[in-house]
Amino acid sequence: MRILFSNGTRDWGGEKTWAIETASFLQGQGHACAVLGRLGDPWVEACAQQGLESHGIRFGPAIFNPVGLFNYFRVARAFAPDCILVNISRDMCAGAVAGALLGIPVLRHVGLAEDLNHDPVDWWLHRQMLTHTIAVGHQMKREMLEKYRWLEAESVEVIHIGKDITRFTTGSRRDLRDEWGIPRDALLVGVTSQLEEKKGHTVLFEALARPSLEGLHLVVVGRGGNREALEATVDALGLRGRVHFLGFRRDIEAVLCNLDIFALPSLNEGFPNSLVEAMATGRPSISTDLACVSEILQDGINGLLVPPGDAASLANALETMAGDPVTRARMAAAARKTVEESFSLEATAMKTASLVSRCVAEYAVGRSR
Repeated sequence: MRILFSNGTRDWGGEKTWAIETASFLQGQGHACAVLGRLGDPWVEACAQQGLESHGIRFGPAIFNPVGLFNYFRVARAFAPDCILVNISRDMCAGAVAGALLGIPVLRHVGLAEDLNHDPVDWWLHRQMLTHTIAVGHQMKREMLEKYRWLEAESVEVIHIGKDITRFTTGSRRDLRDEWGIPRDALLVGVTSQLEEKKGHTVLFEALARPSLEGLHLVVVGRGGNREALEATVDALGLRGRVHFLGFRRDIEAVLCNLDIFALPSLNEGFPNSLVEAMATGRPSISTDLACVSEILQDGINGLLVPPGDAASLANALETMAGDPVTRARMAAAARKTVEESFSLEATAMKTASLVSRCVAEYAVGRSR
């Protein structure tokens, strides 16, 4: 099959990671995959480096901008896909138009239930132009169907996020602690996410300020517009020597292998890529109990769950992990096993390919009537 993955977002979040990993895997299985994003987007460049046919276009200032629609259609027509996979409203609109003109199905991959809207455009596109919507978890599907009554249950398919387990090996610290200026005997916590308010970094900083946790260091991986405010919070809490901002890192596997504990303090999540990556690396993890998180992390078995926005509960969980290496080792092994058995990239990518194949066949039958 020939599949076009498109994403019109500005930042590199979980949806872009899913697209590049899924497209790369499927291309390795013999499918022809291409990606389409914003002109100048580093994600487009990264896709090209992975050997994917990659295109950057100007979407224009509005969702139905004629220039953006033409640019999108021009790329789609040249690639001649069997199916288009879209993400946010901007590329969803352009993809839906291109799909209609080319006579091919269009599917939407959704990372958060609130990525949908109540406006008439979303309603019309989902009911009239899109073949299926892919939700990344069962809880998300339930939220979507409850919130958006116009969605049809049979049009929403659940496919979890998967990871290539061979990429995430439990290797040595590889001297990265020296690079970061962190003592080798210090317990190291890490968080990998965009620097946005909804990711809950401030809650993690407040938890880390508990006197009983003064020996812990924290690395913050990611970029975003909230960095200056987060650094000010670190200074206000007296954590400057213990919290280390690393920015965006492409060597995320090596970063994770340096951690003793992974933390996901988000206030809003779908099915978090970063948590799956940490568990695949064999990191004992603490996460807020949101949306689909409990579909991969079981409290007390392969990690710990805490209420969102609760710094005291997060501090308690950090104390439990920090003070019990046996528990950390047990949860780390269980976490990696969970990803190996249930959340491999091979399994989830093949489910995506199977859905695409079914949609292509059903669309062809519908057009022949």
